Amino acid sequence: GKYNNVNSTGSDISELMTFNIDGGYGTSSGSGFLTSRLAGLNLGYELKKDQNINADYFYNYTNSTSGDVFTHKTEFIEAQKIYSENESSNENISNTHQVNFTFKNQSNKLGFLSIRGSFRDHKNTGTSVNSLNKFNGKNELDLQSIGSTYGERENSSGSTSLQYIKRFNEKSKRNFSI
Repeated sequence: GKYNNVNSTGSDISELMTFNIDGGYGTSSGSGFLTSRLAGLNLGYELKKDQNINADYFYNYTNSTSGDVFTHKTEFIEAQKIYSENESSNENISNTHQVNFTFKNQSNKLGFLSIRGSFRDHKNTGTSVNSLNKFNGKNELDLQSIGSTYGERENSSGSTSLQYIKRFNEKSKRNFSI
């Protein structure tokens, strides 16, 4: 058998960097806290000479939070002093499972068989809470805005492929494949 770390088919560390401060996807663009968990396993077994089966599994969990962000702003418009305060927080949780497998049979000199498959399940939830209080020049509450968003996305995908190549005879390179 064989052993390998998570640096195998299907492993993707870039999934750690998919949180955006606005609660969406993209490169991380703000301060905050990141909790992550990664696990991977790659197994290979030689059933007999020139006949192998390999499989790997990869799991990735991230929880990205901005924490509570407070912003205080003072603007001077003519003789008036306008004051505003903003409070926001964001959280994004991502779970990904991926499984890959390969079976290769090269034990027959005239034939080659390869079966491959990949399956992936990804779930992401994001929340965002924002509040804004804006005060006029007399320090009276002039505008108040409170908003929250919640988003959830889940997708799964899979693929399999089969390839068979048969040579007509040992001396000829002519073959057909499916």
